[in-house]
Amino acid sequence: MPREVVANSIEDEANQIDFEIPDIGISFSKLINYLPKKLGFDRNATVTGKLSPTEQGDYSFHAELTDHKDTVSFDGANPNLDALLLTAASELLRKRNPYVYASGLSVQERQICYADNRNCDFAKATPAYQAIYDGSNSGHGRHYRRWALLAISKIREDQNDYPGEIEFAKLAIVEWPDFSWGYYNWGVALAELGCYDGAIRAFSQTIFLDQRYAAAYNARGRIHLIRAEALQESSNDGSKSERSKALRDFQRAVSLNSDYPEAQINIGKAHRLDPTEERLARLRFDQVIETPNSSHAARAYQQLANLDLMQGDDAKYLDDMDSARRAMADNAVCGFAFSNSLREASGCMEQAADKRRLDLSSAIECKRHSEGLPVAENDDF
Repeated sequence: MPREVVANSIEDEANQIDFEIPDIGISFSKLINYLPKKLGFDRNATVTGKLSPTEQGDYSFHAELTDHKDTVSFDGANPNLDALLLTAASELLRKRNPYVYASGLSVQERQICYADNRNCDFAKATPAYQAIYDGSNSGHGRHYRRWALLAISKIREDQNDYPGEIEFAKLAIVEWPDFSWGYYNWGVALAELGCYDGAIRAFSQTIFLDQRYAAAYNARGRIHLIRAEALQESSNDGSKSERSKALRDFQRAVSLNSDYPEAQINIGKAHRLDPTEERLARLRFDQVIETPNSSHAARAYQQLANLDLMQGDDAKYLDDMDSARRAMADNAVCGFAFSNSLREASGCMEQAADKRRLDLSSAIECKRHSEGLPVAENDDF
């Protein structure tokens, strides 16, 4: 969430009018005290209202929520006051800042999506973000238009629509050429498609624009590691160069963010490719496991088990795999075919499908999806 959105609090410019709810004796202001916490406001909006009994035995409710920009009125009759208040508050939020409103919708729909990837339609969030980009929401600045495109790009990733993710990332970059986040999304999609040359170029451009972008270093290193593993299996000497680049990128990611378990595990995986560095690999995996409340312990135990298998220690392999399964968080993402980057960030144990060893960089589709990327002379930065 952009910092300026979070910091833009509601101003309480008028005295709040309070009243007692009939037959209950509870102050109306107490009833709506939960609103700031629900919506993330650090100050109350002005709230006025009237609650009257109806012939049906419930209450007729009228409320007006006002901030320094707008007033929203709501009328209804429902015994569930929470639902009425939340509806009115959501409408106020939509008018006050459509980007925050759309983000709230995406959070709700993403939870549904991650619980079952057959329900990833984002039917409310997508048009809300699109309206911001189209400018149909008044009072929304140019800055948030690019974030709206980035959000739609991310939604496409959650839907496994990687060409769609690229489309919206490129659309943002056309208008904002220095938008590092757009290049990052582009790189993630290319990596998922097996377009490794293009992915490295996209992540390199991300780093060129923002050299403190730890996730971009980790993502680029992941591509070099995949290539190193594939080359090693075919006994190609190029494996050493790719492994060196992977280690460099992972170490830079950790230097920027010391609390980065994905990169720590990836460093261990890179060390594992050299039999003389097994001890260094185990140290990295142990470091993640020993981190209190680590959500990546299962992935680290799995890597230790892989080392055990390489050493022919079947008993230790079974023991570490059992620890991995017990440490695995109850994370629905791990049960579905989401992007590798999301599964890694969620601490999911690796599956065979997570390892894309087939490099399709020379394919026509990859060349088409990579059109418009800067040609990087090298990726040493």
